[in-house]
Amino acid sequence: MTRVIIQPASNKDSRKHFVDTVENPVDLLLHQSSAGSDFDKLMQLSENGKVAMWGVTPGKNGANLSKFKKIEVGDFVFFTRDNKVYSTGEVTHIFNNPKLATEIWGTDANNQTWENMYTLKNVESQEIPYPILRNAIGSDSGDNFMGFRPLDSTKSVSALSLIGIQTINWDIKVGEVLKRTAVHSRYGGAGMGGIEPSAKTPNVFIFTSDTGSTYGYNFDEELEDGSFLYTGDGQTGDQDISIGGNKAIVEHRKKGRALRIFEAAEQKTFVRYVGEFELADAEPEVRRAPDGEGNERDVLVFHLLPVGQTKQLTKQKKAPALATVVRQHSEKNTEESHTRKISASTTVATRQEGQLQKRYENYLRLKGFDVDTFMISIPESNAPLRVDLVDFTNEKIIEVKAGLTRGYVREAIGQVLDYVFQLKRIRNEIWKPAILLPGKPSDDLIALIDSLNIELIWEEQDSFKVFTK
Repeated sequence: MTRVIIQPASNKDSRKHFVDTVENPVDLLLHQSSAGSDFDKLMQLSENGKVAMWGVTPGKNGANLSKFKKIEVGDFVFFTRDNKVYSTGEVTHIFNNPKLATEIWGTDANNQTWENMYTLKNVESQEIPYPILRNAIGSDSGDNFMGFRPLDSTKSVSALSLIGIQTINWDIKVGEVLKRTAVHSRYGGAGMGGIEPSAKTPNVFIFTSDTGSTYGYNFDEELEDGSFLYTGDGQTGDQDISIGGNKAIVEHRKKGRALRIFEAAEQKTFVRYVGEFELADAEPEVRRAPDGEGNERDVLVFHLLPVGQTKQLTKQKKAPALATVVRQHSEKNTEESHTRKISASTTVATRQEGQLQKRYENYLRLKGFDVDTFMISIPESNAPLRVDLVDFTNEKIIEVKAGLTRGYVREAIGQVLDYVFQLKRIRNEIWKPAILLPGKPSDDLIALIDSLNIELIWEEQDSFKVFTK
């Protein structure tokens, strides 16, 4: 259950603490030593190394300890003062660290520190007068919310409704098989998409099935630790994190929604409930895969962590995939820049490799060479392999890199040798591997490339050079 924690912050100390560590999140790098073993976890939860943080003292005779133990990740904290709830936040981590608490907040008049700590996200200003809160949770007119107080389940449901979060009992059991229409009839959400947020209940329904591979949804996978990779929403073009089901997943904590995964059952139109999950990372991984029209595009892959008991997915037999090699126009991969919506703002990533690739392609075409690229699909990988350039005239596979450092060179070696290997395996064709760099690398890297019988090409002024001994 999602619990509401009443957290008074009205005296001089707590008002200052709220400003210092909630309104202005804690800079973790300034407290790495005192954070100790909690540092790595706190950094994972942080945004740019900063995280909102609060703490509770043990209280007289340890009076606060039993109440503090009731707090769970996902609970909502209602900060109270001046006859109102003035802020709320969602708990993301719970820990005990007297050294860190003392360094941040010092000690109170009883020489106690606020060592029972929790971190917060989605901190939002509120204006909920005490009479409204009292009426919602059924407390008497003299209740001024003076003490640290976790509410019970019934009162929490009522309090959450004041900030727009509606809760409802979930009674579908893990492993239960039922019609998909029955899920939506009881809990809301549309009946067609792979990601369906419900307006009726605080849930986002996620459906996984083998049929999604038609649209490049190739990355759904249950990992050994019980977590789950799920391919985002969008059948054509680059998938967008800021719209539709993708946005619903990213904002599920902020909206107080549970992520509930269902897998396709053996009987058509039926689904099996796998369990509740939560988003592990703030942003999904971006991978490449074809869309429903066969065009390569960016897809989002969310990493979801299990919440409580979940069911291992049924291992369904998939039709064996075929290895294919398809010639494509190289222009698809040589744009000077591309836009990708990763957060609220749109970022533009300059593709230096694409610019270099385009210059070399034009250079080869002026010589009358036949140049394009290959898309290689192999059964062992969900993502197709896209070759940067193919010189068909001279039977060369060319990998392009934007840098001259060892990292760039080692990556290029691995990629180009993989392409050549796959073409030999799939079509029994022998191609010459080549690497194109923006300049001449160091002598040891030249020797490394040459030792592997890979041709080295680099740009020099307005032309291109090939290494010869």
